[in-house]
Amino acid sequence: MHCHRCIRFFVAAACFLVLASGARGDAMKDSTGAQKRAAREMNKRFADLQLRKIYVSDFVDARGERTLPTRFLAATFCELLSDHGKNERILSRGEAHNFLDKNGWSEKDLGNPDALSKFVSALSVDAILSGVLSLKQNLYTIDFTARDVAGKELFHDRFQDRIAPSILWVLVAERSGLDADIPLAGLDGVTQPKCARCPPPDYTQSARKDKLQGTILFSVIITADGKVDHIIVVEGLDPSVDHAAAETIKKWKLEPCHNAAGQIVPALTQIEVVFRMY
Repeated sequence: MHCHRCIRFFVAAACFLVLASGARGDAMKDSTGAQKRAAREMNKRFADLQLRKIYVSDFVDARGERTLPTRFLAATFCELLSDHGKNERILSRGEAHNFLDKNGWSEKDLGNPDALSKFVSALSVDAILSGVLSLKQNLYTIDFTARDVAGKELFHDRFQDRIAPSILWVLVAERSGLDADIPLAGLDGVTQPKCARCPPPDYTQSARKDKLQGTILFSVIITADGKVDHIIVVEGLDPSVDHAAAETIKKWKLEPCHNAAGQIVPALTQIEVVFRMY
């Protein structure tokens, strides 16, 4: 299993914590080959159009609404585009959101010509990439549209890929009723949490007896005071082991996440617990 931007624990004869690495490294490692190919092809289009700076706006769903999955995929594709092209060509979404916050704006305000004019002037943007996400069975589709700052369409493209664990955890979190605007750890300028006190879950007696091995993937919120909240099992191993692991991570204490402006924020992330017997 690939764990995209997560805290990973191994429980065995010895246990240790592996914190997620930098956001760009995670995007490169855990994104699918199809996503990487799409990013390379799109960068070729940007180069052919001689675009200087592209902003990847929040994607929307078929209803035109921003959701956790649409924001997650916009942020992920932004990083892939930057990693597979010229970094200076793709505007950092963290930088963009910091600018919007300072002006008391959100992405929706970019529909206002005056706000958009100030945004593109201050950040030297000459094109905006948007996307519409649709889901069907085990696939997701994004219809991309690139427009110049005057609103003229530059190109349209469609991307389709399987729903892998690297996006499933966000879908599960959305279905639990979380606010669509909850920050995403490791994306859009938001830092990763760091463990201050994170004891490993116990290997239960029944699990040892049955020689149970495998992985539990949780979707969680790291609160502003460093606690683990809103724990959801995305992929379980066994109900008793899942429960024991969840009860343990509830007691963890972490250094909370910070946004691009340096402010402490609650953030959505993953915790992966791997049980191995040696």
